[in-house]
Amino acid sequence: MVAATPIGARVAMPKLTDVELYAWIAQAEADARLEYRRGFLGIDVTPVISTLPEPERRQLADLG
Repeated sequence: MVAATPIGARVAMPKLTDVELYAWIAQAEADARLEYRRGFLGIDVTPVISTLPEPERRQLADLG
């Protein structure tokens, strides 16, 4: 059973290294999924309306 996460809650997820990602891909089953982003990108990168801390907002915006 998976616990529900409240709407708007930010859950810190560990970042994968390239090697860890490749290892996950190599062992993943056909229906396996890996979440790479949670949130509303357009809102999260906009300074006036983003709820992210400024350093995180800037880092996300720099991704392109």
